[in-house]
Amino acid sequence: MLDISVIPYSDIIKFLTMNNQYVPQTKQHLYEHVLYLIGTGQASMAPPSISDWIISYNLLLQNIKISPYKTSYILTSSDASLKDLSNKLLIGEIDRERIIRILGYLNILDNDMSIFETLPIDVCNILFTNCDSKSLLSLYTTSKSLGKIYPITRIAEILSSRLNLNLQDCNLDDLKYYISKEYMMFILNILARSYHTGYGFNSQSRLYRKFDKNFNKLLSYASKNKLNMLTLRYDLDERIPYSLLPDNILSKRSDLDERVPYSLLLDNILFKRSDLENLASLTVSYKTIILQFADPNYWVVRNPNEWYNSVRRELPYLNTRPYIIVNDPFMKVTISADIKESAITIDDILFATGTMALDQYRILDDEKGYSILEEFDDTLVIEPL
Repeated sequence: MLDISVIPYSDIIKFLTMNNQYVPQTKQHLYEHVLYLIGTGQASMAPPSISDWIISYNLLLQNIKISPYKTSYILTSSDASLKDLSNKLLIGEIDRERIIRILGYLNILDNDMSIFETLPIDVCNILFTNCDSKSLLSLYTTSKSLGKIYPITRIAEILSSRLNLNLQDCNLDDLKYYISKEYMMFILNILARSYHTGYGFNSQSRLYRKFDKNFNKLLSYASKNKLNMLTLRYDLDERIPYSLLPDNILSKRSDLDERVPYSLLLDNILFKRSDLENLASLTVSYKTIILQFADPNYWVVRNPNEWYNSVRRELPYLNTRPYIIVNDPFMKVTISADIKESAITIDDILFATGTMALDQYRILDDEKGYSILEEFDDTLVIEPL
C-alpha cells in the first residue's frame, strides 16, 4: 500500500480545512483521518499533492506498469515527448510538477537534480534561457538546492524579458500565474474590447464601455486572484472629456450600479493607444495558437472577398504576417511561432481574430469573450468573440 505520510504535512492540514473537517491533535491520527476521508469519498476538494497521491494509489491498485524516469528528462523534454507518459498518469495536460510528484510517489523517479549544482553559472544561463517558461519554473521548483546558486530574481529577469513585463518583485507563485493561460486569456479578453478590425486600438481607448455579464466574470476572476490592477470608473456624461471628469473610482462590487456606464482602467490610468499596444506585446507560451469557430455554420453567409488582403485600412494586410495562416476563411486561422521564429503575442491573436470578421468595420466585442476549446502539446485552440 502507498504510504500516505509522503504527502507534506501542510497539505494534509489544507486538505482538512478545505473540506471543513476537524484537525486531529496527533500526526498519526491526522493522517489516518485523511486516509478515511479519501477512502470513503467524503472529500470534495484536495490540493494537488493529495490528488496526485490518489492517482498514484489507483495506478498501483490497477497494477499499471510505468518505467522509471529521470527528473532532468521530465524537465528538459518537449511537451510532445511527455504526452504518452502524461496520459498514462491520468493527468491529461502536460504538467511537469505533477508528473514528477506522481513518479516520486510511485518510487520510480531518479531525482538527478544534483547535476545542476555542478554546472557553471554560464552553462546554467544557457540552459535556462533556452528552456520554455513552464519547464523553467518546474526546474526551479523541483531543485531545492538550485535556489541557492541561482536566485529567483534571475528567473524573474528571464521571464520579464520573454513576457515584456516587469516581474522583478514577483515570488514563485506570481511567476507561475503570469505564464499561465489564465493570465493570457484575461489580458486577451480585456484588450479585445477596444480592438477594431480596421485600425486596431482606438487613439484613446475605454477598455469597457458598460457593465455586462462578461465584465462581471472578469471582475470575479480578478478578485479571486487578488489582482489589484482592476479599477472601475463611471462616467457621469459620455460627452465630457475624460480629463474634465471627477475621479469616481470604484473597487467594490457592492458599489456597482447596472444602470451606469462604466470604464475599466488599469492602475487608475486611461490607456492611450500606445499603452494598449504595449500591453498587447505580451508573449504567450504556446508554439501554436489556433482560432476557430466551434459551430461550422457560425456564418450563415460568408463574405466571398477576403478583404483583409485587399481593402485599405489602417492595419496592414494579413499577408504582412506570413506566420498567420488562414486555414478556412472567416472560420479558422493558425498562428505559428516556429514560422515567425519568435514568440506569439497577444497582438498577433487580436490581429488574426480581426480577419475572421466579415469586414473592417467591427470591434472585437460581443460580450462573450474568448473561450478555450482544446489544449494539446504546445498548441492552444480558442474560439474568438
